[in-house]
Amino acid sequence: MSRFACTLSIIALAAASHGAMAQALGKYGAAFKGERGLSVVVAPTADDKAALVRIKGVNHAIDDVVFLADKVVEGRRMSLRTTLDGRPWSLVITQDYDGWGGSYAATQAYVPGLRDGVHLRYDEAGSKALALNTLLQSYQKQKAQGVQDKLAQFDRAKAVASAEAQLKEADESASQACGVPVRTSVAWASVSEDQMKRLSIGGYCAAVANAGRQLCGSDAGFKARAASLARISCQFGDKLHLGRQGDAVVFTTSEAAPNQDDFALQYLRNQ
Repeated sequence: MSRFACTLSIIALAAASHGAMAQALGKYGAAFKGERGLSVVVAPTADDKAALVRIKGVNHAIDDVVFLADKVVEGRRMSLRTTLDGRPWSLVITQDYDGWGGSYAATQAYVPGLRDGVHLRYDEAGSKALALNTLLQSYQKQKAQGVQDKLAQFDRAKAVASAEAQLKEADESASQACGVPVRTSVAWASVSEDQMKRLSIGGYCAAVANAGRQLCGSDAGFKARAASLARISCQFGDKLHLGRQGDAVVFTTSEAAPNQDDFALQYLRNQ
């Protein structure tokens, strides 16, 4: 068994509700170090189903917050999972691998806003110095203040702003390629909170602008009439559809519909 695997065996994780600690912490915890000063602490409760997790050294609201994370095992992958911004989020993931020298485990921390996980290595000195009672007290104090609950709540305004920033980037790229202003708007009332949590709304609604950019770069005839893309309205519905209403291109996207980029390309070619 690898050192990481042994470490994770030692730090037995245990069940507890997200509202309050159901059981006392276990006897041992573990500390890890990552790149650029990142540090992670994992502390067990009693029965191998959850853990307290703290990540420090990141420029994010989760810095120094103690989370009660569920242990989720999927094959050879173990995640310590909580809820952030209304979505399940794995703070720490350990994956077992087979190599020439035998099996080994790689552990990474995941911070919202970072594209990739941060590799962690076991910190023996930090683990020995870990004060589990202090960690538990920090969790209880933050929980009483509503810190974790606030971070768990879905922020619709932030999701809208993120999607609109993504659309703005697609529109600007299409505008540059086509030589005319392209503007995509979203009928936000058609987008459910569940869809906003699960889907890239900006990615779905950028299909027409992206198709226009592609055609403007390859078809001089289309570029000459690209002013038709000045206004694009996107909404979510049950069935994929593209059409015009006045001077606007109205795109009804559906999360279940395949080949949406090809659908948009074909529509614009035929206009």
